[in-house]
Amino acid sequence: MSAELGNDRSLSPMEHTVLGIVWQSGPITTYAIMGQMRASGSTYYRDSAGTTYPIARRLEQAGLICDSGMDSGTRKERLLEITESGREALRGWLSTPVPMSEIAFMRDLLRLRVFFLGALPTDLRAAILHEARNTLEEHLLVCESGVLAAQNRDDPFISLASLGAVYETKARIAWLDEITPRILGQDEGSVPLPSGVLRPSGA
Repeated sequence: MSAELGNDRSLSPMEHTVLGIVWQSGPITTYAIMGQMRASGSTYYRDSAGTTYPIARRLEQAGLICDSGMDSGTRKERLLEITESGREALRGWLSTPVPMSEIAFMRDLLRLRVFFLGALPTDLRAAILHEARNTLEEHLLVCESGVLAAQNRDDPFISLASLGAVYETKARIAWLDEITPRILGQDEGSVPLPSGVLRPSGA
């Protein structure tokens, strides 16, 4: 069962994320929560880091997190911790089946560009794809470093979740390698999809 904020509104994925970070790393300051999000390899975390303070205020008003009363040190910022209601809300969210809207949603701006690459001449397509391939390789190194760093933490689920970014990036590289010849017209679009990529009709 999902927790609710004011006006009977259920917690958003980002609100659940902040709640989870407080559970996992608390007592923790809001500034440190934001730092974790900005340092993440996930664009979903990074791009939403600026919402950390208003989210923390909403969670506190809802009684899901609270001031721990501990000294935060030099920044003079409050240390937050999860409440029992917050733990129940987190467990409720985690135990709910993952809906298709969350399984299917992944913002991929590289794939978005591929939809419209026909607007570019072949030489520019080649430059874009080459640069994207190099950037994916760089990102893969970052993801692999993140997995290694996570292995030094007490919670094993952090490294296991981080491993997902490694596999996702490898899959994107494989996809780019497969479609690049067709996009550049080197085979006049005659290369079939590998067997098993698409399900047979009626499957």
